[in-house]
Amino acid sequence: MLQITNKIAASVLLLILIGSANGSVLASKTVTVGVGKKVALKREKIAITFVAVEEDSRCPEGAECIWAGRASIRLVVSGKGKASRSVTLGSDADTNSVVFNNYRIKFVLLDPKPKAGTQTPSKSYRATLS
Repeated sequence: MLQITNKIAASVLLLILIGSANGSVLASKTVTVGVGKKVALKREKIAITFVAVEEDSRCPEGAECIWAGRASIRLVVSGKGKASRSVTLGSDADTNSVVFNNYRIKFVLLDPKPKAGTQTPSKSYRATLS
């Protein structure tokens, strides 16, 4: 169980990296958030809510696939003095980040990884952003 938790944490950490293309870097923070949960980045005055997994077509553990698949998640991002914004981020390089309030939010990892023959309950997903 600890090994699975560590893999999940490492995966999420890789999915979302926060840094700015046109502004400040988000203090090199990496955060992990569960579906339906919100994380507040007080110093940056940003809050991120993980709303849902939009797609999870990643190759399941225990299966052989011809492509790795992809994952996408929906977030609501809000900040002091800014309107909330709903965004969908994917695991593909061209869809994995968004700039909000001069900070780049990057989707680093989604855990758990699918397992062949089982359905992952939506509430068990964790996204890593950085």
